[in-house]
Amino acid sequence: MKEGSQWEILIAKKYGKSTFDYGISNFPAPQGGRNDVCNVSGSFWVIPTASKNQDEAFEFLTWLTADKQAAEFAAALYNIPPKIKALEDNAFKTIVDDKMKIYIDMLMNGYVYTFPMLPIGQAYLTELTQALMDVQLGNKTAKEALDYVQERINQELKNYK
Repeated sequence: MKEGSQWEILIAKKYGKSTFDYGISNFPAPQGGRNDVCNVSGSFWVIPTASKNQDEAFEFLTWLTADKQAAEFAAALYNIPPKIKALEDNAFKTIVDDKMKIYIDMLMNGYVYTFPMLPIGQAYLTELTQALMDVQLGNKTAKEALDYVQERINQELKNYK
């Protein structure tokens, strides 16, 4: 069992054996907790201020993020498009199977949040990733791993007081 993202469906189809069978599910909520919670991140495009062709770059990004192109681009990568209307485009609908539908349903109906922008954000994500690995490898209990993350991040936060 592992945490994953919708683009991994493409990896499994492309590189997995035809007999590879797997399921996708949301995380179970703790007792008394909120169901259907998921963290979402995404790709982004920028036009550097030093770009020599800012107008052309803006024109390209405007084209790329239009419904049709957004649907085609997302379908090619097995990503969920950044626009709701693009979900209905046939180019995207062709990749929607039961597995992808779970991700779309979570995004459309669940409690979706983005990781907060913090000055210690990357350190926090790094510590959480290490904590997850420590628990999966049996090196720490979940409580031990999370207590360590809290200790480390509190230390990092002292740099910003």
